[in-house]
Amino acid sequence: MIYDVPAVDTDGFAQVELPADEHRMGFLGLHSHPVSTSATARGYFLRTALLCGEVPDPPSNVDTSLPPPEGEVRTLRERLERHRNDPQCKGCHKLTDVPGLGFENFDGIGRCRLLDNGGQVEPSGELDGQTFADFRGLVLAVANHPDAMPCVAEKLYAYAVAHAPSVSERDMVAGIHGSFAASGYTFRSLIKAVAMSEGFRRPAAFDASIEP
Repeated sequence: MIYDVPAVDTDGFAQVELPADEHRMGFLGLHSHPVSTSATARGYFLRTALLCGEVPDPPSNVDTSLPPPEGEVRTLRERLERHRNDPQCKGCHKLTDVPGLGFENFDGIGRCRLLDNGGQVEPSGELDGQTFADFRGLVLAVANHPDAMPCVAEKLYAYAVAHAPSVSERDMVAGIHGSFAASGYTFRSLIKAVAMSEGFRRPAAFDASIEP
């Protein structure tokens, strides 16, 4: 079983309490390859979906292959060292892999694990100056990141109006975040701020600055 807890209800969903020593915390832990983990994909998701940041595209001729696990190089962290030391790759891989390695206690389908190809998983890392020892620390680093709550406001607004905010909507989205912050970050207040915004109440005319 992925979560290693017995079913408490055979009819629909039911709430369960995970063990105190469980690595899980919140909804993170997937976003990987079907049969293996990917600190790069997980870090990319964290940067773009949770912090609304940007990660540059890799050069067209870059070699993205990793060495196979063998000898002293077994874990994904050890195998990724080559990319982080390559001048063509290290800029982007520092943005994605360093925080993405905090997910390494979960395999490709989200099961908790302590070993990777027989090597001990080392899930420590750093997110924009915030160091963490494990996945729980990574979750807190994301939650405390200055871009996290503005990103929540932006993502909800984008969902409500069915497009990414245009350049002309940026100040309005900043105002939505301001209302969200003033409420102590209650989700009810965020929904209200989005629903009361000009962009939601009045469908905008065509704006060439709207991102696809």
